[in-house]
Amino acid sequence: MFYNSAYFREWSAALIATMPSFALGLNNGWLSATHHYFTSDHSPIGPISHEYISWLSSIPFLSALLGLLFWGNLSERLGRKPTGFILGLPYTIMYAMMCVSHDQTVILVARAIGGFANVGCIMCVTLYVKEISRAHTRERLLNMFSLSFSLGSVYIITVAAFLSYEMLHWLLLSVCVFYLLLLFLIPESPVFHIKNNDFDKARNSLEWLRQVKDVTILNSEIETLKELFINKSSIKFVDIFRNKYYFKSMLMGLFLQTCIINATGFSIFITFSSYILEDLLHERNVSLYNVTFVVFQTLGCCLAFFVTNLLGRRTYIVSSCMICSGILFTLSVYHYMNVIIFHLFPLVLMSIYIVLFDAVTFPVTYIYFNEIISSESSNHIFTIMMLGKNLGWFCSVKLYTYLLYHIHIAGAFMVFGITCLMVAVISMFFPESKDKSLQTIKAELHS
Repeated sequence: MFYNSAYFREWSAALIATMPSFALGLNNGWLSATHHYFTSDHSPIGPISHEYISWLSSIPFLSALLGLLFWGNLSERLGRKPTGFILGLPYTIMYAMMCVSHDQTVILVARAIGGFANVGCIMCVTLYVKEISRAHTRERLLNMFSLSFSLGSVYIITVAAFLSYEMLHWLLLSVCVFYLLLLFLIPESPVFHIKNNDFDKARNSLEWLRQVKDVTILNSEIETLKELFINKSSIKFVDIFRNKYYFKSMLMGLFLQTCIINATGFSIFITFSSYILEDLLHERNVSLYNVTFVVFQTLGCCLAFFVTNLLGRRTYIVSSCMICSGILFTLSVYHYMNVIIFHLFPLVLMSIYIVLFDAVTFPVTYIYFNEIISSESSNHIFTIMMLGKNLGWFCSVKLYTYLLYHIHIAGAFMVFGITCLMVAVISMFFPESKDKSLQTIKAELHS
């Protein structure tokens, strides 16, 4: 009675398609999850230096830059589904290498190979989900990206607390293989076929997704999906800089993608959560605290399904960044002044930060991207955005280790508190996108 096969197909396709973002969460949370293996008396890869840890954390974001030249073009030429399959291969190779070797150089190379897919996870996953969903479900389906990403971090940090190093990586390898098999069950994006004037294949995709055979209804769906792009034909990369709408949407996307992830301190919390908790709580074994932290991350992602549409996108981004800035300032002062309120106070603050970030800041930002950026320009603009995001992540990770050496964790939190506040102030000048059509937003950005 309550089962709707069309909704089930749509959500299933989105769930399978967002598995690469789950793998991205695994990759980004890997260092924190494996921290206790490497600091034990029987490290599986032998004694490691702080310099090696720094490269383990940052090298995926260097290799991701190579993907900028690859994933967007591949998605436009082969389609979203074949690209999604190819996207799973670097992660599969990475964990296969970690399963068969404990050599430090091999682990570093494996991390670099896995990082090559990082850019594609964001570019291809969000584009596919956007193009298969109905207008009234698109917002919730796009929330699945941030939820899947966070679940990846939760999964790896949780299971790593209970499994051996070897068993962990065999389990991660099986997840990647499972994704490659599931991908055969879902159709190509109908928008990809529409842009290539193959309306028969577009109707076939929609027939599977919507569970409708009526040609009139399918043609109506095709006309609705055409609203996701302004120009039917693909545009060239240089057209981004020639058209005022494309250029302005690119600048806003580049700023938010780079700064929301990095200037807010989020990249640092995700990459170094175990190390930060050790410093703040003055304990060596923080595995269970780390699990608590990522569980709150998942809680925030679940809340996103209920709260992201209550207020405007700009209102959410500005207000959440201000609150996150206040939390970072508080952590800085707390550690610098050595104030003792109660032992787990820093964990409480970090948990509030991550719930807010994953319930509001992170998902709303991706909803905002997909509301202001047209489908035909998505790959080019996301390529530029991913360049900023990955360079920013690499620099913020390196900057954090540098700040720790010179001004310690209190100074690092103060710096990120200031940059987070700057993101909030600059975002005040961006246009609102909630309940506006793409044509309306284009007209605003053209003015």
